[in-house]
Amino acid sequence: MKARIKFRKYGVMRFIGHLDVMRFFQKAIRRAEIPIAFTSGYSPHMIMSFAQPLGVGVTSDGEYFDIELTEAIASEQAVAQLNAVPECASFFLLLRLLEFYLFCRKLLQCVP
Repeated sequence: MKARIKFRKYGVMRFIGHLDVMRFFQKAIRRAEIPIAFTSGYSPHMIMSFAQPLGVGVTSDGEYFDIELTEAIASEQAVAQLNAVPECASFFLLLRLLEFYLFCRKLLQCVP
């Protein structure tokens, strides 16, 4: 199952580069005990995909990334777990399960 997460990047976080933001979220997801899927192989990594990276010094109220989950989790519970991590307070705004979104995309691809 895939999930799309919306977060905001503001305050001192605006001075953090894209790769460091990725590491930040990997640690936050691990500490929040979100059931995220890992790649198989010699060096497993979390399966996550970020949208366009922001430049250093730029703030945003609508940044997105997708993760793949190993089991279903309620959106409200996931957001609460992520916001409970001390370093993440109020960064996570929304977590939306993508099953319905992906279903709609497939339907739109069939329309001529």
